[in-house]
Amino acid sequence: FSMLQGLGYGAAIRAMEDMGITAIASVVHKVFLLLLVWLAITTEQGLLGIAVAHLIANLCYSVVLSYIVNIKYGRIFYTVNWQLWKFIITDSIPLGLSILLRKLTVHLDTFFLILLSTVAAVGIYSSAYRTLQMVEVAAVALSGVLFPVMSRLAKESHKSLVELFNQSFFILMTLSLPLSIWFSLASENLILIFYGEEYADAKNVLAVLGAALFLPVLASLNHPLFTAINKQKL
Repeated sequence: FSMLQGLGYGAAIRAMEDMGITAIASVVHKVFLLLLVWLAITTEQGLLGIAVAHLIANLCYSVVLSYIVNIKYGRIFYTVNWQLWKFIITDSIPLGLSILLRKLTVHLDTFFLILLSTVAAVGIYSSAYRTLQMVEVAAVALSGVLFPVMSRLAKESHKSLVELFNQSFFILMTLSLPLSIWFSLASENLILIFYGEEYADAKNVLAVLGAALFLPVLASLNHPLFTAINKQKL
């Protein structure tokens, strides 16, 4: 609950194209959270201590961003506007459903593995998949940063919007395609480096998943583009 408030303030900051603020806040938040989790573990507070660490870090994140928004852009007033709520919810449903489906696909394969296979198979698959998730997270973060700029250009200059999209697509392709090939060809060495001999069987899984990596990376640009041109239903 507390983190959702922070994400709302972060969206307001990104809408003003001050991405540097949210980037710094996010890094500080993760470092602070890591320190609190380490403290909970070293003081043997157990799972409850780790949960409390998340709560404290998220509260601090939201409070700091709300302070920045109030100081930098104007005081926030909490009001009820039914007409605006209806507009926001109606326009958000297509995006919300698509994001929900995207999140489900991230974990649905692992869920079915748990039902249909062994714990060892789940561990092997997850070890390969998590290696690739770092690249996907970076692509999603980039698309989030591009969204406010795309929204502005959609109103100001169609030509500039197309150019931004093409350049972003080219950059992501240039970065993701070699990585995809590298993950496939060097899968055995990467698994040994990250996880050791116990997970050697994950090399084949990583090789196949690596070959498919660049496709969802490129697709991450679709959400901000369609939303910027008010074509969320696509």
